[in-house]
Amino acid sequence: MHDDVKSEIDPDQWVFQFPDVQNDFGAFCSRWFHASLTYEEALSCYFTTVHHPLPDSVRHLCLTQALEAYHGVKNAAHHNDFELKIRELAEAHRRNLPGLFDDPLDFATTVRHNRNYYTHHNPKWLSYGRVLLGTDLFRLNEKLRVLFQACMLDELRISPERCSRLRRQLATHIVNYY
Repeated sequence: MHDDVKSEIDPDQWVFQFPDVQNDFGAFCSRWFHASLTYEEALSCYFTTVHHPLPDSVRHLCLTQALEAYHGVKNAAHHNDFELKIRELAEAHRRNLPGLFDDPLDFATTVRHNRNYYTHHNPKWLSYGRVLLGTDLFRLNEKLRVLFQACMLDELRISPERCSRLRRQLATHIVNYY
């Protein structure tokens, strides 16, 4: 219902391309297959957010579960301190994604408060001022999505400098219709 748009091919637009993994492509594929099996639960939670239009609250729960599952498998740490897991992941990728996790402790606390609210839905938590709605929740989910992608790129041994390209996925303009 619209004119065709010519595809743009800009090598700097991609997080990585074949030439980046060409010299060791067999090992790269092996790492992907290994990561796909190892992090199957985390990837399933993440892919749910990619392949389905979800409300931001449900997207938040899927992304937090993906990160918790990833951290648990990666570190063989199946403890119950969800906030610590998110903080450790944010700290690990803080340098490569400046501006997203400048305060990993506050970021992790915000993620925990929102996950708890959207999981257990107690209206009293709204009064604490830490529960995000609308655009703010959308932005938090963007950060969680980019954090998960950075974790998987790390598993694939894609250069950490490439993570900065993930920032291009962040929305520049958001319009609320409510």
